Amino acid sequence: MAKEGYAGIKNAKSMGQFEYEKGDYYGGRTEEPSTTFLKKVQKNLLAAYKGIIHMDWHTALGPTNELTMLNSTIDSRSEEELKSFYNLKNIQKSSPEEVKGDATNYFNQLKEKEFPDRYLFSALFEFGTFGTSKKAELRELTTIVLENQLYWEGAEKQEDREWVMEEIHNMFYPPEQEWRESVIKEGRLGIENVLGKEGILTKVKAWSG
Repeated sequence: MAKEGYAGIKNAKSMGQFEYEKGDYYGGRTEEPSTTFLKKVQKNLLAAYKGIIHMDWHTALGPTNELTMLNSTIDSRSEEELKSFYNLKNIQKSSPEEVKGDATNYFNQLKEKEFPDRYLFSALFEFGTFGTSKKAELRELTTIVLENQLYWEGAEKQEDREWVMEEIHNMFYPPEQEWRESVIKEGRLGIENVLGKEGILTKVKAWSG
């Protein structure tokens, strides 16, 4: 962090780095088997179905205790139009130029290129943990750097190892009851709003009723 600076680490986080194999966010020399598998699944889905709703769920990014939807820039609707349509507070647009290797962007690109007659909604959903302030971003980046150092170099003191692992846990699955309750509340809101607007939830209720 001292050498590359805050902006350098943030860029590595979103685009990867391909110089230091033991460094943070190393992108590798070849495609990971899991990536090859997922790309095949996405292509098979587009080949088999006329309409697909894909919601990719994660934790860490965005306002604490809130849900954020990240939608591809391939979708021509603006952030404000998306917020109004899906009735969600936090919606952002992301592009392959901003985040390298994002599965939802790849899904949308594949659909546009090879299956233009299909309908696809594919977006990333994040439950925020640390928050969005500069202090929170620095905490997140520091946690990632320390976890990577712990993985490769270990720790002399057990309490240091435990502290780093606790921070990783806090970053992706906080123990606070308030956060866990908000995940249920915000997750239900996201699922109901998106599937409702896409006409899926109505069909499910009809089939079950």
